[in-house]
Amino acid sequence: MLQNSHCVTFVRDKLEALQIMECFLFCLKIARVVIALAKYYVYRFINANNEIIYIGKTNNIDNRISKQHFSHSGHLPRECYIETHRIEYAQFKSDNMMRIYEIYLIDKHKPLYNQEFNYAESMDIVLPEPIWTDYPITDAMRNAIKAEEDEAYWIAKDLYDIESWHMCFAALGGGL
Repeated sequence: MLQNSHCVTFVRDKLEALQIMECFLFCLKIARVVIALAKYYVYRFINANNEIIYIGKTNNIDNRISKQHFSHSGHLPRECYIETHRIEYAQFKSDNMMRIYEIYLIDKHKPLYNQEFNYAESMDIVLPEPIWTDYPITDAMRNAIKAEEDEAYWIAKDLYDIESWHMCFAALGGGL
């Protein structure tokens, strides 16, 4: 009977190890699918004079452009959205390449509405120009811009932003 008990324990241990290995392999497959589906984009806003006025990066181009930038939650000055005549984006194979190109392109073009990475001195490197694709500016995006041209909207948004910063600063122990 003792020998049989050892055999059952041995088999149970092997089955648990096999289940753990199968679970690991399944998770690895899912991770590979997620990595394959991951997208890395650099996008740029271009005005009517064909000047690049803003450059950004994202992992979800549609959400970033239409639901964040061209909506009430856009973080750029309203003039940037109003001046935007065309949007282009380029896709990259990795997060690192996306980040490198964003910094490089901001440094190269020095867009008016970029503050981060917009240094006075320039980098001494040259990267190949990415392949740009037009991002369609929809009527809904244009209408959102027009609706937000209302001065009262922007005053309210600025007041909300100031109040949000005040609350964050107060929560950290500071005060205004």
